Amino acid sequence: MEVTDAVVLAPQDDQSATAMEVEGPTSNLDAESQLAQLQNLLAASEQEQEQEHLEDQVQQLAVQPKDAQQEVEKVRSNGVAELFAEYNRVLCSLIEAHELNQQLKAKNLALIEELQTRRLRSSGSDSIYLCTL
Repeated sequence: MEVTDAVVLAPQDDQSATAMEVEGPTSNLDAESQLAQLQNLLAASEQEQEQEHLEDQVQQLAVQPKDAQQEVEKVRSNGVAELFAEYNRVLCSLIEAHELNQQLKAKNLALIEELQTRRLRSSGSDSIYLCTL
């Protein structure tokens, strides 16, 4: 068995390089088999690098409790928390006003209906009086 070529797979990080000895192909099947082996090794190496990259990203995105507390303090110091609290107060007031408006609308419709059924007469002509609250 004579070695005619050597393929060196060099990773992009500080890991040691992997060498694979390749015999000279004796047939097309041997060459295709060796090519498939090399492709599998390359795919495995790329997959490993991708996995390491994803693990690094997960570590970077992980929020530590101390970091979260610092962010909360930063927001409070910028006054955003106060603005948000004021926004909530205004929103609650608007909701209450809307509910009151709906109640007044319902009362007004009931009054209109009642007045239409009674038909108050004033000075000889039919008039409907609307009461405003």
